[in-house]
Amino acid sequence: MNLPSRNAAAFQQNRHFQVYEGGSSSNISAFGRLEVPYNKSDWVRELSSRFEEVMQLELGWDGYQGVPVSFANASFAANLLEALFNNELPPPSLVPGSDGTLQLEWHINGYDLEIDILGTSNVAVSRYSYATDTVEEIDLQDDFSVLEDWIDELAQGHQSPELAMA
Repeated sequence: MNLPSRNAAAFQQNRHFQVYEGGSSSNISAFGRLEVPYNKSDWVRELSSRFEEVMQLELGWDGYQGVPVSFANASFAANLLEALFNNELPPPSLVPGSDGTLQLEWHINGYDLEIDILGTSNVAVSRYSYATDTVEEIDLQDDFSVLEDWIDELAQGHQSPELAMA
């Protein structure tokens, strides 16, 4: 992933996520506890119980055949939030998808910004601007710099002079 250096550490391989089952740790758990050690952002700390909740959803939680958010998607989302953290913004809403995906949403400062975590390094992003009545949609896999710019613009509450399409 190509992020500016101020956030690159959030994506380094030495960042570990563990799942705890009754005192022991493993990579997968029916309980789905997501631990983000040494996190720096208030977002992930504030959302930790919501991450656990969406990973522990019962099969059919949506009234159909909905599955819980996958551990891989929750872990990737937590890493992404660490890298994108902006203390000018509240944490996003976490919305589970019925197929195990996860959506991060902000609806503030004249924007609707939605980040769909479809899989590890498979992200669909859309931004609607109320001021210009425009929608921008991009698919991201390895370069999230456009998304970082969008987060900064969301925090500042102003429109960029050009649409940042990747």
